[in-house]
Amino acid sequence: MRTPLFLVALTLSACDNALPKDPTLDQNVDPGGEPQPDTGEEPAVDLDGDGYTADEDCNDDNDAIFPGAEEVCDGVDNDCDDRIDDNDDDVVGETITLYEDRDGDGFGDPDRVMAACVATDGYVEDATDCDDNRADVGGPTEWYEDHDLDGYAGPDFEVACIQPADTYATTEDCDDDDPGVNPGAEDLCGDDIDSDCGGEDDWAGCTDVEPADLIGSVTCTEEAGAFTAAGDHIQVNYGPHGMWWDDESTLAGLEVDPNGTGAWVDVTYPGIPLDQLFVERDARAYTIGSPSGDTIDDLTLLCSTPVAVGDVVGAVHRYKVDGPMVPPLFVLTKTELWNRSSQSMLVHFEIANSILAADTTFSLQRITDPDQDDPTTDVLYVNPPSDPLLTAEGPVSGLTIGVGRCSFRSRNGAYGGAPFTWESLAEPVDSCNPHGMTRDYPYTFQTTPTLVPSGDTLSRAFVLTVGSNEWAAVDEWEASKFGLCADLYDLSVSPMTFPDCTGRETDIFVPPDDSTK
Repeated sequence: MRTPLFLVALTLSACDNALPKDPTLDQNVDPGGEPQPDTGEEPAVDLDGDGYTADEDCNDDNDAIFPGAEEVCDGVDNDCDDRIDDNDDDVVGETITLYEDRDGDGFGDPDRVMAACVATDGYVEDATDCDDNRADVGGPTEWYEDHDLDGYAGPDFEVACIQPADTYATTEDCDDDDPGVNPGAEDLCGDDIDSDCGGEDDWAGCTDVEPADLIGSVTCTEEAGAFTAAGDHIQVNYGPHGMWWDDESTLAGLEVDPNGTGAWVDVTYPGIPLDQLFVERDARAYTIGSPSGDTIDDLTLLCSTPVAVGDVVGAVHRYKVDGPMVPPLFVLTKTELWNRSSQSMLVHFEIANSILAADTTFSLQRITDPDQDDPTTDVLYVNPPSDPLLTAEGPVSGLTIGVGRCSFRSRNGAYGGAPFTWESLAEPVDSCNPHGMTRDYPYTFQTTPTLVPSGDTLSRAFVLTVGSNEWAAVDEWEASKFGLCADLYDLSVSPMTFPDCTGRETDIFVPPDDSTK
């Protein structure tokens, strides 16, 4: 007969409980040797392994939370003291810095500060209040700096409660390095500068400046030495003495490009580089720009300054002559200006007699050799006796230089011979025929001797025009003479003429072949 298996199991279990215990073992001691009370309960367990069992650990599933842990700003009681974040004085780690805002304007007092986990009433994270007792006074202002001191600020700024010197609340200056550029400046046409920061086209909403407008307003303020002033059709390379040639360089002097093609033609350097200025004071003559070896310059250069105003370019040169007792005896200012796109230049002279000098008679003479078409130096001169314009035409290119005097108080013509004398303007037959002189003579402009009172000034001028031919130069003179000569234009009286043409002053100039115009 077989015994059921469950009966065998019961029998073995009963036998196990009936076995005697080892009398040498203390049944209430843990394996580590510490006595344990026999409570009849299971021992506490540390589930997260942080050293604290569940009866001490307020979150035994997170090993970062236990008694003695650092309380940090995370919305959790990290150290199990029943206080969280800002309610726990032991909070450490990353907090936010808050500043007291007593006046409630949203700006905090930088001197009253606290650290916290979250913002609290009466405190803000801003620390820029300029006066925390006044709600109408907030944080500091962006003050824009005026670097060029023209009364308008550029984009650079500094932040301050109190406005620093030379700063403004707004930025308006489009070029804060140039005091001539600001919203209040006058915008001049043709200079490619937005002077009034208006953003317009260079020829829109601007002031159109003419050379005559600048006489007396452009000043000679520096010793610039040799420099170049250039337009589209006229370009001058000034020597260190201020004349249209340079004995220290092979650089061209006066250059012209009537057609605007970029093919510049040198006028003063072919042949003899000559551009000379004489001032006669009573019986004594003074000069500047003499060719090397001829004479000694005795007009002392005071200053030379390039000019660029609107679309007007050019130069101002000032000379003086000192006397033994009255320095200076007189001052001569030579101003040469032209519009960039123009084919006419205003050449203006002003002689200032010293206030300490007596009333004195002055005259002035400018001699320039308009040679062209190198190596050919001869030119064809045209100067009707009663016409204010003298032209010198290149024999090869046909390019023409014209010199038109602004008043009857001066005359112009060719100057040559040995010694220099006024030369006939035709040869070899009729000295008063307006065409025909082809010898290598320079042209000259000379003013009538005029008494200048002590401390007074004398002003004279002529207009230099350029053309692709004689008639182009004549047309240019007719179009520009009134604007360039301005108040000095006065030909109401018959002009000075040469002695051998006396009686021909009223002759009307008729071109020999009008069809060539």
